[in-house]
Amino acid sequence: MARWLRSIRLLIVAAALAVSVLVALAMYWTTADVFDRTVRQSATEMSASLADGTFNAMYQIMRQGWTRAQLNEFLHTIRSQGGDNGAQIELYRGSKVIELFGPISQPEADPLVMSVFSTGHTQTRMNDGVIRYDRPLIAEAQCLRCHTNARAGNVLGVLSIAQPVAALTQKAHQDLFNRLLVIMPIPLLAALLIAVLLSDRMGRSLRRLKTAIGQVECVEDLAHVRFSDAHTGFSELDDVLVEVDGLTDKLRNLAVDRNLLEFEIRLLERFVITSDVVRDWRRYVRDLLREINTVLPIHGVFTAFAVGDRPPGVELFWFDTTEETVAATLSFRVQQRVGEILGLSAAMLVPRQHPMDKSSRPTLTNARLLDIRTKELTMDTPPMRGVVGLILPFDQDQSPVARLVIESILSTMLNVVGSVRAIEKHTEDLEFYATRDPLTQLYNQRMFWSLLEYEVGRARRHDYLFSLLVIDMDNFKVINDSYGHAFGDLFLHQAAEQMQDTLRAGDMLARYGGD
Repeated sequence: MARWLRSIRLLIVAAALAVSVLVALAMYWTTADVFDRTVRQSATEMSASLADGTFNAMYQIMRQGWTRAQLNEFLHTIRSQGGDNGAQIELYRGSKVIELFGPISQPEADPLVMSVFSTGHTQTRMNDGVIRYDRPLIAEAQCLRCHTNARAGNVLGVLSIAQPVAALTQKAHQDLFNRLLVIMPIPLLAALLIAVLLSDRMGRSLRRLKTAIGQVECVEDLAHVRFSDAHTGFSELDDVLVEVDGLTDKLRNLAVDRNLLEFEIRLLERFVITSDVVRDWRRYVRDLLREINTVLPIHGVFTAFAVGDRPPGVELFWFDTTEETVAATLSFRVQQRVGEILGLSAAMLVPRQHPMDKSSRPTLTNARLLDIRTKELTMDTPPMRGVVGLILPFDQDQSPVARLVIESILSTMLNVVGSVRAIEKHTEDLEFYATRDPLTQLYNQRMFWSLLEYEVGRARRHDYLFSLLVIDMDNFKVINDSYGHAFGDLFLHQAAEQMQDTLRAGDMLARYGGD
């Protein structure tokens, strides 16, 4: 039963069938009841009219004074009056009439006749398809001339009329039932027609809905789905579809596609900086670019970092094959954008191109359909400024989810590449200061001994001589005490620079330390 109720078409047909049956039963019951009451009322009125006529005729005969023969003829006449319509008329004499004139041939009085004799009121009763109409014959003043033993108001007799109506009502009921059987299929057929039309109208809309839903493969596809376009033809259902569109818009803004979530997780894993990343961060960027394109079409990425006093190096990585004019246009736009952010001339920021393996996607032929998104970084230690950017389709970041993903990609690249470049700077500084004196920038004592050992070994192999000059600045403590350590450090730094400038190519100068 529940399965039937889930189908609108079957529900309409079942409801129409139930309503048809209930209406037919109600019509049959109401019509039959009205007909029965009308028949009873008509039969009662007919019986009353027949009783009035009989009483008037009997009164006229009684005024003339009638004989036994006239009485028998009168009784025969009134009993035969109802023959045409099946009515039976009986005249019952009361006790006072019998006392004066004797009994006549009459049926035995039943309880209804006896009730009329006792109450003196007309009574009507329906029993087994027969309407009984019993009227008392009341003695009037003019009747007392013959009925000397009676008084006015006594019941002298009862006129009983029995009229059968069962056949009439049964025939009417049968005719009504037959007509209702003919009428009943009409609302059922109308319901079937309505159900078919409704099913056809809703079926077309539902097929469009199924097609639209079937095209949804990810959250971004919700932007192209409009359920309200599938007009059902019913304003109530159309209002529901409009609300579903509103829910779809909210889901598109709130929900995150599973592929994007998995990509975000993989992107977080990219934050782990390994020795391989430090050794070859460009390979890391190429791998990241391949992974990005599994969820978003990104045509290329670029990086530009200015570490210390070094000029920034701009690296441009392409994922798609590009025409030369497109590559040149985008390179110039990258130069301008990096120059604006770093405050440098674009002429000194020519990108180094890194093409990828040939992509299966079409070649990029229109630079106006491409856009650039960037993110910058500034660090104090080590002093470094950097920019990372994406080259993507012009309308790629229209949805909130796409913008979040693009921001995540830029942040990941900026943090990882920036960290790698900072690590490189720190590594270079460590390597430098591991062999240099931090004050004079000359080789330190450890490096001096390594180079001396290396030079001694080479001189022995090649059998040549070299010289070693030791310069001792004696009593240097007097300078520090007299002018301060800052002046002493500056003095040493200037002395080292002067000596460094006088060396020949191949000569080595180191600070041994001490006073």
